[in-house]
Amino acid sequence: LIYQLGEVTLGVDTKPEYDFSRAMDGNISTMWESTPDLPLQINFGISGEASKARITTFGLRTGFSGLDSISRMPKSWSLRGSNNKEQWTDLLSIEESDASIEGELREYQVVDEESYRFFELVVDELVNSNMLRISELSMQGCLELKAQR
Repeated sequence: LIYQLGEVTLGVDTKPEYDFSRAMDGNISTMWESTPDLPLQINFGISGEASKARITTFGLRTGFSGLDSISRMPKSWSLRGSNNKEQWTDLLSIEESDASIEGELREYQVVDEESYRFFELVVDELVNSNMLRISELSMQGCLELKAQR
């Protein structure tokens, strides 16, 4: 789904170190990080040939930088979907994620069968840091293509 994402926007008090595309480039050696005021919202919109998407699997992966990678991961977070940016549906809610190990990919199954135009990752708490780091974020699912004229 990452190739059908449009602009990624961040909450107003987010102070990113790098462009968010580094969290979705397929390279575990790169990362995106920010010193956010929590909760932090990361918003994704569907664009290109797709009109909507249904996420079936959402993944977060740590890097290989020791405690920097492990401690900076989200601990409590949620993923939401919307078609109008006003009414949101909870797709995933992780209340207390334990610390990852280096290079670990954690994948979460999304059981909601609806398709949405917009998605929002809301990070409420970090494992043990004031800096959020996402080494790799992945979304798998199905696209709903725009009607052809």
